[in-house]
Amino acid sequence: MLSICIPVYNFNVINLIKTLDEQTKALGILYEIIVIDDCSNSDKKLINNELLSIKSVFYIELDKNIGRSAIRNLFLKYAKFEHLLFLDCDSQIADNLFIANYIRHCNPSEQVVCGGRIYPPKQKNRQYNLRWEYGVTRECIPAEVRIKKPYQSFMTNNFLIHRNVLETIKFEENLTGYGHEDSLFGYRLMQNNIPVIHVQNPVIHDYTETYSEFLHKTRQALENLYFIKSEMNLGNDFDNMIKLLRVYDWIKKNFLEIPVLLVSIVLKPLIILFFRFGLISLKAFDFYKLGYYIKLGIKSTVLKI
Repeated sequence: MLSICIPVYNFNVINLIKTLDEQTKALGILYEIIVIDDCSNSDKKLINNELLSIKSVFYIELDKNIGRSAIRNLFLKYAKFEHLLFLDCDSQIADNLFIANYIRHCNPSEQVVCGGRIYPPKQKNRQYNLRWEYGVTRECIPAEVRIKKPYQSFMTNNFLIHRNVLETIKFEENLTGYGHEDSLFGYRLMQNNIPVIHVQNPVIHDYTETYSEFLHKTRQALENLYFIKSEMNLGNDFDNMIKLLRVYDWIKKNFLEIPVLLVSIVLKPLIILFFRFGLISLKAFDFYKLGYYIKLGIKSTVLKI
């Protein structure tokens, strides 16, 4: 009935898997838990080898890292059941009825169901403030709000999908780094008129990124976004889903790329210094992202000359 799919990279998932196993077993349904390790460090793989002793778990270690998109497509090779529940490895289960809440949506009429995410309390170490503030403000969105923009609100951290949908659309494997594979997948769901249902069944995001690690991931995400924008010719419908692209298109239309880039270069050290000391402004973070995206566009233009 249900294939629970957990892609893993450098994270201890023992407690997560045991919790999922206990909840699903208690329901008396047919299920499997598939864990694919995307070439983690040896110490994390050694810890997760404990999964081999859990009867319901199928644990696979890849010899090379294939990325966030390709690894999700890979689950189709191993999953036996029609409904696939994808969870990020840095998740914690927030509700004893988490699996039961999803089982009621395992029917042909509900092809994609998103459960959402929440965050634990802020860590005392200010190095983590940026990730926490962004997560709480921009990612912890209740279902009644997400459903107003169902495709824009699609996130890969916690969703149920019918295998026929994933076989038809799949994740874009040219996106190997972090970020925006969910934006593109949500857009393709919209293109194919596949309804996305949003429910309040969140997992807790066990965030571990310092401000510098999160900035690195953010730059990767922007590089993915620039690839989608420049190489895939999706048009205005995709741009309209992403606020940064809407702002960038306006800046470009009004020939303001160079002025905005220069201001971002001047302010960048100050913004990073603020993040370092745990002083967070998401508007400053948005401007940091905009400056980096403009830089990608100008660099690409120069290289083409």
